[in-house]
Amino acid sequence: MNIIPSRTCQAHGVWLAAFAFAVCSSSVADEGVDYVVKLTTVTSGWDWKKCWVHSRAGAIPARSPGNPSDTPIVVMTTQKLRITGSDIFDGLHDFRTDDLGAKWTGLVAHRSLDRRPMGDAVEAAPCDFTPQWHARTGKLLGTGKTFWYKNDEHFRGPPSDAVYSVYAPDERSWSDWARVDLPDLPQFKNCSAGCAQRYDLPNGEVYFPFISARLRRMFVPA
Repeated sequence: MNIIPSRTCQAHGVWLAAFAFAVCSSSVADEGVDYVVKLTTVTSGWDWKKCWVHSRAGAIPARSPGNPSDTPIVVMTTQKLRITGSDIFDGLHDFRTDDLGAKWTGLVAHRSLDRRPMGDAVEAAPCDFTPQWHARTGKLLGTGKTFWYKNDEHFRGPPSDAVYSVYAPDERSWSDWARVDLPDLPQFKNCSAGCAQRYDLPNGEVYFPFISARLRRMFVPA
């Protein structure tokens, strides 16, 4: 693993999650675009206590490992946020569509993406999660970060980790979220990879940006 220093340093509504999907359309082909974008409400609900956030979708291409069909499989992850605090997240759930959004299955909760006990009244929650296809390995790879809580609240000086999980399309399950292996140094005790957009090289290496709170610098593990 190479750590490379870089010079670069939701609204509470009633909708649960929405997804824009593309379909072929001859009506716009003359304009040089071979698709049309439609907005679909997957489900809705509001309990005035928590809202659904970070709804992001990743696609498993057609005729690829785990998807023998001619249509992409789309998996969208999302999670609840407590509105009476700041960044108080539950575990992750997902939706899935095998027909470009005509029908969705879910919400499905996954123990593998849930909060994890880390000590006396302390839990870590994976969050800011983004699923994205990793072409070299033929896997849907999700990446994110953790927030740590004590008695369901933030506490002074918590660690934070860059984390990942891999989706198994046949079982419709996610692997247990795991920490990105970083050097055992103070500057890597609090690393935020929230809402990060990774970049995959053709050889399979992953450029995954995160910020060290101690150094306030950005690093890219490959």
